[in-house]
Amino acid sequence: MKKTVIYIRQSLEKDKQKYSLEVQKSTCLTTAKRNNWMVDSIYNEGFLSARKTPLYDRPWLKRLLEDVKAGMIARIIVYKRDRLARNVEQYLEIIQILQDHQVQLCFSADNEPPLFHGPVGELVETLLAGLAQHEAENIVKRLITSRKDLVLKGKRAGGKPPFGYQVNKGDLSIDEEHKAIIRRIYQIVIDFKGFTLKDLNNEIKNDPLLCEYDLNAKSVIPRELHIGRLVQNFEGERYEYPGVLEDLKVVNEEEWTEANRKLTVLLPKYKEKREKYNALLKGRVHCWKCTERVKAGTSLYSCPKKHIKVDMKSMDDEVISAALIQLEKILVLDKEIQTNIRNFLSEKHSRPERRNLSDLESAVEKTKKDIKDLLSICVSHGVREKELSDLVYSYKEQIGRINRSKRKLFLIEEKMNMLKFDEIVNWIKEGKSETLTPFLLKMIKSVILQPDGIDVIYSEFFKGEVLLEKYK
Repeated sequence: MKKTVIYIRQSLEKDKQKYSLEVQKSTCLTTAKRNNWMVDSIYNEGFLSARKTPLYDRPWLKRLLEDVKAGMIARIIVYKRDRLARNVEQYLEIIQILQDHQVQLCFSADNEPPLFHGPVGELVETLLAGLAQHEAENIVKRLITSRKDLVLKGKRAGGKPPFGYQVNKGDLSIDEEHKAIIRRIYQIVIDFKGFTLKDLNNEIKNDPLLCEYDLNAKSVIPRELHIGRLVQNFEGERYEYPGVLEDLKVVNEEEWTEANRKLTVLLPKYKEKREKYNALLKGRVHCWKCTERVKAGTSLYSCPKKHIKVDMKSMDDEVISAALIQLEKILVLDKEIQTNIRNFLSEKHSRPERRNLSDLESAVEKTKKDIKDLLSICVSHGVREKELSDLVYSYKEQIGRINRSKRKLFLIEEKMNMLKFDEIVNWIKEGKSETLTPFLLKMIKSVILQPDGIDVIYSEFFKGEVLLEKYK
């Protein structure tokens, strides 16, 4: 028997919206009782933002949609639309899933209109979802504005303050004991004569004044608050108090600049890797005389004791070619390898369709953005029904093409899984060996460099050895 369930979610902190989850639960249960529906389960998402969190990263909503697809749900009761989603794309996707599986969606809030159906209903639902998204974005803007105002007044606007500082109703302060500790770290950094960040941090750790604190140069020195400069970042934007907070200063501008200069010099530098040929057989090639593993240099495999060396790419190509010939011989006997080859063929033949699917998904993302932009215009300057309706229609068409592309991929993979042995052999003869290289490398156990050639030793199911032609 299909179930009636409740879904609740709250995005704000508990102390800022103390009874929100309880209110949602209570009103949803009241709605169920009024309609003589027995509630089987409550999907409680708890405190999680729908604006920032992707649809399937919300565990209880993901579970709810999986139960819907499994045919277990008859109806869902939620407080308002914005409990399900705070952006248009997510909301429309949820509604489509519910419609596809004939699940009834009910809202328990007195001021929330019921779900609209039909072509006009789809447009209305899109507009309502757009309003919810617009409201969420406005909430964030108001929050950023209020925090910006606090920073411009010289107050801390949220977040954990740096070491040594305390916050009381936005007002920052620092005591003399902590100020002395921070000054000591600056002095150590400025006077440091070593060469590595590790040595500097060890010096800080072993200092008698600092040993009881878990501090390091990188966590302390870059703080602009140490020179009385209050800076905070919100949603990627930097906001700064225009003046200098003298009572929060720990060091002067020259000391701060010198300490940061030294720290920058000591921080590890990440050099760009030069492009080079990647040895396919690295770690598998051994010298015939000393049996040691040979080194893979820029272009050569060479014995560390200089007994022998060969061109790296040429040898890799020869070994892969020989392995391909060996593979053809043993396909008759080994069904496991036949299965693995089918998997490789499936990947090769499905690649164009996968590219097509990727392009379709990119197009969907663009249409989502267009819908969002148009909704912002609608909210500000009035509804443009025809243009919005066309975009929603285009979005649904693209989703349909994506589903058809996924179906085509499934059929390709099914066809590859049913390939006959003769078809597999013909493909190997006609195809390019590099397509199978990752598969062949798994079969090669080791390679022995000989004065007059190379021994390739295969893993057990590859059955045997083959001697390649002599290298000059």
